[in-house]
Amino acid sequence: MSSEGNPNALLAIVDEGARLLNWLLSVVITISFGISFFSFVWQAAGRWFARSPDWPDMPAFFMAWALLLAIALAFGKQQHMICPLAPASPARQKRLFMLVPILAVAVFSGWIMLANGSKHVLIAKASGMMMTGFPVPQYFASLCLPVSGALILFYCLRASLHIVLSDNADESPTGHRGQPVTED
Repeated sequence: MSSEGNPNALLAIVDEGARLLNWLLSVVITISFGISFFSFVWQAAGRWFARSPDWPDMPAFFMAWALLLAIALAFGKQQHMICPLAPASPARQKRLFMLVPILAVAVFSGWIMLANGSKHVLIAKASGMMMTGFPVPQYFASLCLPVSGALILFYCLRASLHIVLSDNADESPTGHRGQPVTED
């Protein structure tokens, strides 16, 4: 069989993309939390010394982005709280019980976060509203919903591919039997 039709080659490509995406998300989340923290400190200092806060929407903007991207990253690293049904199930049903929670998350993130989040972004963009005190259009804040939903869908696809294409029903994209893999 050629490497193009090899399921392990496909899994390796998807895993490498996920590894790079995990690194990028970690950097973006760290920067967003840092900016949010310093803008909270700036607001507190502004209230204390100047009696007026500056940039009231900036901390919330960066915090929303950081939190929704962190949710996607946590799901991608299998650090979520989905109840594992697979270990207690018979071997024949193990793959099905591994796919059901992933399918539920995929439906939620695709429908609520990606589809409805995109509608919200389009409505906010059409309104032309700007964030108060922070010169950014309002729809940039809403854009974190569909972006996070798309990332979660990617991680759902990755986990599903591992379950369906792997020879071992216990194999998951993060390690054996649902244990997270530590990345160097």
